[in-house]
Amino acid sequence: MHFFSCTCICVTAQDETPLRNFLSLFGRPLTSVWPDQNLGEVLTVFKKSRGHMALVVDVNNQSDTVDPYYELVGIITLDDIMEEILGEEV
Repeated sequence: MHFFSCTCICVTAQDETPLRNFLSLFGRPLTSVWPDQNLGEVLTVFKKSRGHMALVVDVNNQSDTVDPYYELVGIITLDDIMEEILGEEV
C-alpha cells in the first residue's frame, strides 16, 4: 500500500511573504538558473542540489539611469523538464 503526502500552503499577494520562507519548510534548497541555460544544464542543477524547483533569474539592464539588477523572470520545476523531454504532460 502506498501513502501519498501533500502539503498545501495558501498565500495571498498582499502578504508579501518571500518565497524562500515557504521553501525552507520543505527542506529543499532554493536554486536559481539563467534563462539561456538548456534543459540538460538545469537538470544537472536539480540533481546536484537535490531540488525540484528553481527560480529563473536574469539581469535587467534596460535602463541607462538605473544600475543593472537581478530580476525574477520565472520558475521552472522538475516536472517542466520531464514534460519537455516526454513531449506530454506528466
